[in-house]
Amino acid sequence: MAVTLCLPAPDLSAQEAAAVSLPSGLVVNYLDRIDESPTWRYRYIAPALDEESVDFTAVAQDMEMLCATHALPQLQHDGRSPERIIVSLMSEKLDFGVMSPEVRQFFESYRVEDNLCIWEVF
Repeated sequence: MAVTLCLPAPDLSAQEAAAVSLPSGLVVNYLDRIDESPTWRYRYIAPALDEESVDFTAVAQDMEMLCATHALPQLQHDGRSPERIIVSLMSEKLDFGVMSPEVRQFFESYRVEDNLCIWEVF
């Protein structure tokens, strides 16, 4: 089954306001991107991440899709050449680097090669 994700044109202000439905059924909102060149972090809020039925297996495809259809195109549009993109999903907004056991989070790392997001063990 093919799934198409339609995101707005690469414009962070438009994406900040838009909720995006993902293949798992999660709805996410773009939070921010953090420049750690040549690595870029893209963070998204997914309130339903707290549901017990949502595990890493359920969101793995979502995270890869966010890398390939949002993060990488946005960076290329901005003239960046990332070597790595880290996608983060969190159940609520957290300041970067702050530990909070009550906030569920998933992270995945992708190497950028030939304009593709290639999953790496994180």
